[in-house]
Amino acid sequence: MSDISAPPAPRRGVKIFLFGQILSSVAAFLRFSILARLLGPEQLGLVAILVLTSQFFDSVTNAGMDRFLIQDADGDDPKAQRLVHLASIGRGILTALALFLIAPWLAAYFGQQALAHGFRILALAPLIQGFMHYDVRRFQREQNYAAEGWLSFGDVLSLIIVSAAAIIIGDFTAIAYGLIARSIGYVLISHWKAERPYEIGLAEEYNASLARFGFPLLFNGLLLFATMQGDRMLVATRLSVVELGHYSVVLLLIYYPISIIQRFFEGMYLPLIAGARLDPREQARQTNLMIGELLICMAIMLTGFILFAPFMIPLMFGADFYQPLPLIVLVGVMQVTRLARSWLTTISLANGKSRQVLANNLIRLLIFPMAIAGQHIWGGMSGLIGGLIIGDLLALAISAFIVAENGAREAWHNIVRILHFALIGLAFIIFAFTFSSGRTIDALLALLVAAMLLAALGIREKKALESIFAFVRARVDRLLARTGPRR
Repeated sequence: MSDISAPPAPRRGVKIFLFGQILSSVAAFLRFSILARLLGPEQLGLVAILVLTSQFFDSVTNAGMDRFLIQDADGDDPKAQRLVHLASIGRGILTALALFLIAPWLAAYFGQQALAHGFRILALAPLIQGFMHYDVRRFQREQNYAAEGWLSFGDVLSLIIVSAAAIIIGDFTAIAYGLIARSIGYVLISHWKAERPYEIGLAEEYNASLARFGFPLLFNGLLLFATMQGDRMLVATRLSVVELGHYSVVLLLIYYPISIIQRFFEGMYLPLIAGARLDPREQARQTNLMIGELLICMAIMLTGFILFAPFMIPLMFGADFYQPLPLIVLVGVMQVTRLARSWLTTISLANGKSRQVLANNLIRLLIFPMAIAGQHIWGGMSGLIGGLIIGDLLALAISAFIVAENGAREAWHNIVRILHFALIGLAFIIFAFTFSSGRTIDALLALLVAAMLLAALGIREKKALESIFAFVRARVDRLLARTGPRR
């Protein structure tokens, strides 16, 4: 994000990239909102299961092929790109076959036989997306992000198709047609924006390097799904499909904004940190700035979510989806805490240490015993989410030592920074529970503590805050210069 830094190459297409990320998230949000309004909590729970399944197969087959083209020194070679295209097609075919063949068993696992038909329709989406042109990723080697931004129009197409299918069909399978439409959009746009011809083929000189980079990420995919989507899986299996529908709409209000920020940070800082591998001081500076900016964004997002979500949920989704304030705050803290993991993933991938990503996600499996313990001790969804938050914070602290390039001192410094944010989250959680129980004085005291901690975070992360202000000010000045009166 920082305009204070000196990137190795000028960034191009950042505005298109940002617009695309926002457009993509808005389209996904509206897609889910329309389905909630038209279908109700139970059908929305089935929609969430289809989306979860799609994300599961995407994760367990993700070997980071596109990031290989960005990170590897020879990623610009057409031979390497041909190999990545071939691997992408194979991934699409295998995923589609797996989804189609095991659809009845998946439906039985969730106790909803109607899901089998939806899974078979969904199988077309990964098959189509396997034919994407990966020039849209290769361009990012040169800090060119425009093509990535254009992909967002695939999500707009998905929104249109989902809306039509929900009206015509009137059940959860509408989301499957929408995901197929998104894949078609991605493929068409990627070929339209490409510079090189689309080619596939083996490349003996890159087979080994792609395998070394990709295999840890391939195994990491299952862990990534478990740790990133495990909360919804736990709600679906330990509570009910209806509860999953209610939980999903609360999650939705913060999930997509977080996705925007996460993709932005990874997209901006992965090339910068990777490019500074031969300059440890510059790499440490970029890393430190990224973590600080992440923490500032996390604090802003959590505060905004707590202010607006209680009113937005019934307004956007209807009175049937109303949720109490404590649950809303818990979900906000849980999701925003997960944004901190972008720091771990970006540093590991920028240094070509994909095994670190695998190790970090193995450690993050702590969230499952902590979630089960939380549900057992405190009960219900609130206990489950509280356990997830504690597990996430413990995993972050342990992982800080794994990725630290400069030893334990750096790790402890970052743990203290994460702990500062955790105290902000705790103050907000105390506010929510005391306010809901009518203890107004206690609630105001908790809110005051949260405000003081937020101010202290701004002081602690002063350089990151200045970087964010500089970035925003530069964009506003450019916008005013373009829209101002001409002489």
